[in-house]
Amino acid sequence: FTGTRQHHICQDYALSGMKPFPYVMIGDGCSSSPNTDIGARILLQHFKREIQRNSRNDDFDISVFEHCKETIERLNLEQECLDATFLSCRIKDDEIDVRIYGDGNVISVHENGTVLHEEIKYENNAPFYLTYYFDIDRQKAYIDSLKDKYVKFIRRHDKENDQDEYFRHDYEYEFTVKLEDEIKYFIIASDGLSSFFNKNTGENITINRIVKDIIAFKNHTGEFVKRRMYRLMKDYEKEGIV
Repeated sequence: FTGTRQHHICQDYALSGMKPFPYVMIGDGCSSSPNTDIGARILLQHFKREIQRNSRNDDFDISVFEHCKETIERLNLEQECLDATFLSCRIKDDEIDVRIYGDGNVISVHENGTVLHEEIKYENNAPFYLTYYFDIDRQKAYIDSLKDKYVKFIRRHDKENDQDEYFRHDYEYEFTVKLEDEIKYFIIASDGLSSFFNKNTGENITINRIVKDIIAFKNHTGEFVKRRMYRLMKDYEKEGIV
């Protein structure tokens, strides 16, 4: 994760591990809520602890969010600091288990060259955060403020046919992918992938361009990805892309 020119403080956070099973998690704090850079870290650290304690590989229990609330109360922080999207994927037996609460991106690159990309978005760019599950008043205010436009939609792009498909979904987006589908790379990312634009022309950079540049990396292991991502950001800056 990296900061941007639009935000003085990086509100993104990411964690990964191999025990008791491989997992990756991303948190993206809401820019209009206070201290979400801290809240995103608290949220992921508690889910990480839950994963490490859950050696049976059972389903996530989002009630772990109650532990997050206890932590922020001890730190005298507002509950709104936990306003963050939460994305996770983990290897579960012979499947990749994906959970998304909020907006973000999921990309799978297959050995046969097929690239599937799903962009999860909300109307009016207002994600439904986990905090709303545990605060009925805020949940009602959220739904009332957006009226009938609070349902999220998903854009699924088929690179082979260069076509977009749109469909709607409820607040949680959960699915599994069989490892036997010969997946080469599986990527999750925040909505930051769709936020790039050319500062010289004001033109928005298509998310398909960003995805194409990311999956073009020759190697997708550990530190190489970090170095290559930083280099890609510098290359973008030379083009006026921020």
